[in-house]
Amino acid sequence: MLRRCGFNRRWRQWIYMCISTAHFSILVNGTPCGFFASSRGLRQGDPLSPLLFIIVMEALSRLLARARDGGYISGFDVGRVNHISISHLLFTDDTLILCGDARDQLCHLKSVFVWFQASSGLKINLGKSELVPGPHLKTKQSGMVLLRSWRLGWLAGNCSNSVPGPYGKSLWKHIRKGWPTFAKNVYFKVGDGAHIKFWQHQWCGETTLKSRFPKLYQLVSNPEASVQELASFIGSSFHWNVSFTRSIQDWELESVAEFLDVIYTTVPTPGALDTIH
Repeated sequence: MLRRCGFNRRWRQWIYMCISTAHFSILVNGTPCGFFASSRGLRQGDPLSPLLFIIVMEALSRLLARARDGGYISGFDVGRVNHISISHLLFTDDTLILCGDARDQLCHLKSVFVWFQASSGLKINLGKSELVPGPHLKTKQSGMVLLRSWRLGWLAGNCSNSVPGPYGKSLWKHIRKGWPTFAKNVYFKVGDGAHIKFWQHQWCGETTLKSRFPKLYQLVSNPEASVQELASFIGSSFHWNVSFTRSIQDWELESVAEFLDVIYTTVPTPGALDTIH
């Protein structure tokens, strides 16, 4: 691995010497039992550990990039003009892989892991891997695979809500912090409205309802409600079930009338998927 990365023979010998000459001792009933050599790995806290890990993970990064460039996995396109296709992000102890949720893409991704195992000796522990379904939101690149400390999770679509369990912490928790800013710059096309916030996402008009009707927003009973929660179908008829904390005053009727004109330009479609544009 080091040779393929361009390190010369002397440097590789130095690294091997640092690894192979390490000795360990353990305590049995509080008494040291001599030293023994290590068959593999580094000592805990060894400063070489993160440096060598970065080099090894570079191999995985190259494999994923080639799989994306070859069309085996789709990645995720960022930007509307001169977009960048991102297939993976590497962190200290986390790897975020973005790909489609099609069966063939998962098979190609598995092949990447097999090649990485063959070249590095690192193997995903399937016993500690877990398939975690997430909320579905139809996008051009639907599907997301999260590998956190080599634990496999499946997050199909976007995740604008808090993620339960251990996946709501560390890496994904920090990524999710940027969702409010990201949501302000995208337009949602309403399907059933399950994943679109009625007041806080841009889905009818050129801005959010929260920004367009700030005084009405201060009076709503449920500012976090989704479009689906406020949509009411009775037979073939439809109406919006928006409630306020107090009665509307005379001087607010004009604003309410404009508000109703705006929201009734869009009608959700039960069973359809929400999309991002």
